[in-house]
Amino acid sequence: MPASDGPDRICTIRIELTDSEPPIWREVEAPVSITLNDLHEIIQVAMGWESEHLWEFTIGRQRFSPDDDLIGPFAKLSNSDDIPLSDVLRPKRTTFHYLYDFGDSWEHQVIVTKIRPPEAGVAYPRYAGGERNGPPDDCGGLYGFYEGLASIARKGGDDELDEMDWWAEGFDPNHVDVEGIEYGLRGLAGRLGKPRRGKKSKARPGSAHPFLDDRSTADIFAMMVNALSTATPARPKRPASASKK
Repeated sequence: MPASDGPDRICTIRIELTDSEPPIWREVEAPVSITLNDLHEIIQVAMGWESEHLWEFTIGRQRFSPDDDLIGPFAKLSNSDDIPLSDVLRPKRTTFHYLYDFGDSWEHQVIVTKIRPPEAGVAYPRYAGGERNGPPDDCGGLYGFYEGLASIARKGGDDELDEMDWWAEGFDPNHVDVEGIEYGLRGLAGRLGKPRRGKKSKARPGSAHPFLDDRSTADIFAMMVNALSTATPARPKRPASASKK
């Protein structure tokens, strides 16, 4: 049973990048009436992601994704389009997981607390705090991210970075782009909590398959591995009996 519903209640949402050390985290205040798709967009803005890859929430034993093409072959995934956050909340504290980019595997812990009435005259979602710069897309996961930071430290600057560390030029690991986050959240404020279908993939000219065309190779490979790991193996056939003498 939902802990609360309707647009007259808000909550504090803490997003932590799993296994980051020191921790990379953000806090945002948002209505409990937002959908899981809305929450995905809030996380993308708050963490500085670019929404270029597949994603899913894992809440208890249930997994949620917005993409019909992904849900079809993956029976254990449910559609996140019209699921209000309030439907998955416990009364005081709710913790669940958000995975972004099935290749680099950016795992986040999401903690929802402090369900309460909103402040008068405040537009939500609202940025409430955070520490340290989030990794950029396609930098190779946590290992690649910290290797890049170590490369900067070893060389004392970014003049001779390795080709794999392209993202590290000018990167400040302690900077939080508060102005950019607040601007992005203001752009979301007018349409949160309104159920809508996820975007359909569009084929580029000459594409053989619109779904595969919009996904990175790493995403597609991860989906194939996931499908094989969750599939029920076929029962082996009984060998033919020997002919009677």
